[in-house]
Amino acid sequence: MKLNGRVTALRYDADGNAELTITVSPESKWAAKQIYQEAAQHEKSVVQIDKWRKHRSRDQNAMLWALLEIMARAMGGRKGSVSPQECYLTMLEKYGKAEYLLVLPDAVNALKKVFRSVQEVERRQYNGKEMVMVRCFAGSSTFTTAEMSELLDGVLDELAEMDVDARDAADVAYIRQEVRMA
Repeated sequence: MKLNGRVTALRYDADGNAELTITVSPESKWAAKQIYQEAAQHEKSVVQIDKWRKHRSRDQNAMLWALLEIMARAMGGRKGSVSPQECYLTMLEKYGKAEYLLVLPDAVNALKKVFRSVQEVERRQYNGKEMVMVRCFAGSSTFTTAEMSELLDGVLDELAEMDVDARDAADVAYIRQEVRMA
C-alpha cells in the first residue's frame, strides 16, 4: 500500500533508536491508518520511501489520444485500417523510455504481459545458456509530465512530417488550451 506524505521530523529516544515522523497528505489518511494497523501486528516492518514525482496529467493523456486519433485517420483513411492503439505503440517505441533486459527465451511472453511493447533485439549465449536481449517499453501511465511532453512533441513532429497540422486541428484545440507542454 502506498501513501503520499513528507518526512517532518527525526528524533532519537533514550535508547538511541531513531524515530522518523511522516506527515501524511489528507488523501492518504486511510492508507496511513491501514499501514499503521498492519505494521502494529508485527515486531518489525520494512518501510520504503521513494521520491515523489509528478505523473502525467489527465489533460496530457487526453491530448495524446486525440492526436493519436488524428494520426490513425491520416494513416488509415476513412476505412480505419490503422488504429489509435497501433499508433500509440509505434510512438512509444520511437519516443518512449526503453529498458533493456537479458532473459531466458521462456520469459519473453511474461514480459509482454507487463510492458506495453517488447521487442527482441538479439539472441546470445550467456554462461552456456541461450538468452534473449529485449527492449521493453512501459506505457505512458508511468510517465512523468516531462516524459509525457516529450512523447506529445514526438507525436506532433510525426504529424507534421505527414503534413497534418494537428496544432490547429479542431479535435485538439480545446485540449491544447489546458495542457502546458514543457
